Amino acid sequence: MQLSHSPILKTPALWWQAKILSEGSVLKLLLSFRIEMSSTIGGIMDLKENQSHMILSRRELLAAGMAISVASLVESCGSVRDEELVESDPLLFALKIGLTAPNPHNTQAWKVRLISSTEAELYVDEKRLLPETDPPNRQIHIGQGTFIEHFVLGAAAAGFAADVKLFPLGAYGATEIGRKPVARLTLAKDAVKTSDLYDAIALRITNRSEYSGPDVTAAEFDRLKSLVSPVAGRLDMRTGNGGSLADLFVKAFAVETNTLATNEESRLWFRFNDSEIEEYRDGISLRGNGVSGVKYQIASRFVMENDKTYWNAPETKQYSIDAFRGQATSAKGIVMIVTPKNGPVDWVQAGRAYARLQLAATAMGLASHPMSQILQEYEEMRSLREEFEREVGVTGAEKVQMIARLGRSDYFFRAPRRDLASFLV
Repeated sequence: MQLSHSPILKTPALWWQAKILSEGSVLKLLLSFRIEMSSTIGGIMDLKENQSHMILSRRELLAAGMAISVASLVESCGSVRDEELVESDPLLFALKIGLTAPNPHNTQAWKVRLISSTEAELYVDEKRLLPETDPPNRQIHIGQGTFIEHFVLGAAAAGFAADVKLFPLGAYGATEIGRKPVARLTLAKDAVKTSDLYDAIALRITNRSEYSGPDVTAAEFDRLKSLVSPVAGRLDMRTGNGGSLADLFVKAFAVETNTLATNEESRLWFRFNDSEIEEYRDGISLRGNGVSGVKYQIASRFVMENDKTYWNAPETKQYSIDAFRGQATSAKGIVMIVTPKNGPVDWVQAGRAYARLQLAATAMGLASHPMSQILQEYEEMRSLREEFEREVGVTGAEKVQMIARLGRSDYFFRAPRRDLASFLV
């Protein structure tokens, strides 16, 4: 197919369609073929001839499921289809990698505006905030940073350098969240070397199971630090479960669980069974909390209820606290990301560092899980948070942005993601 003299290329309004139909595009056969998704592993597409002809916009193609899903993308990063997407639309490829990033409560509070074939803007999705546990939206902006870091790694894998301009229209207040961009992301062709951290994306999860095996060693901490650097701040690393820190983490979780508003916020984002996990493709779940096998089947079918009275019953809350205690005390290492200040730029930069931290741990065979309840800024957590800050020795304007426990575990559950089309605005 030759498009060099096609009149479609002379019409600016049809730029997207021309892009989709350009040479090398995995979607170019749409002019003469109908695409049907098969149920084979990896979601390989079956192509069947169809006499109808159509030109679809990029967004319509994504909404129709023509682009590969995030799950299959991550699970088969070396497939032909992924390679074709890299060649045909590296921006979409990098954005899909961005969606695989860790984020608070798996809210996936991201919106993306496509500007051109090489440029996009990232926004907070103001409909997916956590106002009770995250009043200043600090954690939500950490989640913007994790997206950006995964995007940069995905761009490099496609052979592009990614320029990131934070808050390109200036800082914004709470009333402007979702209206002004967090970042402008621009791709430039470059001989960028694929990072080892990119290779870890296929196996990265937040592992909330109980950990076993030996403590993280000094050599492992050194290796971790070298993979995560540079950090806009510092890393505070401690062996074992941190002793008194583990106790503080459990107390903080108890505060969050025993405070009605914050506990209810968790219920609203909880997916109670496999059907809900598949339907919503976001949020938190028993599987995401390391529950599996017969225990999961019994709990999801006969015990767990999406009911306010049940969720806030004393016995339900105590079960959750006891489970968290098992997680916190089984830690084999603690890592904290500390920034010199505590503003939106610091939040985003801390998110980028945390994304690298989790990927570096994954590459080293270590499991990781945030312990950040104690960092939250609602009133009921104030005294415990201040006690924690004295314990770890933060000074002046410093802020501990993220805490993660490290350890060893064979448990694996990848929290799902929504389709890229649902993030486009």
